Amino acid sequence: MRFQAVQDIIRAAKAPPPQHALRRAFTLCLRNLRRAGGMSQETLALAAALDRGYMSGLERGKHSPTLETIYRLITALDITLAEFSEEYERCLRRALMQGGPEDENNFAE
Repeated sequence: MRFQAVQDIIRAAKAPPPQHALRRAFTLCLRNLRRAGGMSQETLALAAALDRGYMSGLERGKHSPTLETIYRLITALDITLAEFSEEYERCLRRALMQGGPEDENNFAE
């Protein structure tokens, strides 16, 4: 049902979600899942074999992850793709409701 809500929002706009909303959703999703797992950025970066600075950039919306990077993060967080997708959809709804582009320096909450 959650996926349907996101699809309804996108259909209402008659366009794909804006880039800023997709990026904002990813930053929120990654941060939420990392914190829920009790991990620091450094710990998650090490577990996912990523540079600590790159991890920070992902959470601030400065980098766009590849599919391989997302796979590494999901594996390091010890969650399923379904769990990641559910959290991402929740964060995307939130990002779409927030409206226009935000200053990327303010992505962190």
